[in-house]
Amino acid sequence: MGFALVAVAAGGWLIVARISAASPKSKSAQLATVLGVREGSRVADVGAGKGQIALELARLVGPTGHVFATEIDGKRRQQIRSAAAGAGLQNLSVVEASEVRTGLEPSCCDAILMRLCLDD
Repeated sequence: MGFALVAVAAGGWLIVARISAASPKSKSAQLATVLGVREGSRVADVGAGKGQIALELARLVGPTGHVFATEIDGKRRQQIRSAAAGAGLQNLSVVEASEVRTGLEPSCCDAILMRLCLDD
């Protein structure tokens, strides 16, 4: 399974890429390249689901960066919080989203990603 990435990077660029990788870690590395994410970056994962990609991005941006994982579903938000705490990631915030709002502050991030899962 792959996914299409729609992201907004610094400067308002809209990037669309198809990422195919087996593991969240591999996907995150490809995302970091596409988005220009590096240590110290601030990134949002809109519709984070279970948070696997957000957790890997938090590892990539390191303690000087930050990841915002937005999610509508309360159970999933709690799963992400628990996973981040279990991994010792203090640079990941879980944000409550709605169907029409991400919950993010304007200009919060260097890059924002959204994805659509596709069958290969």
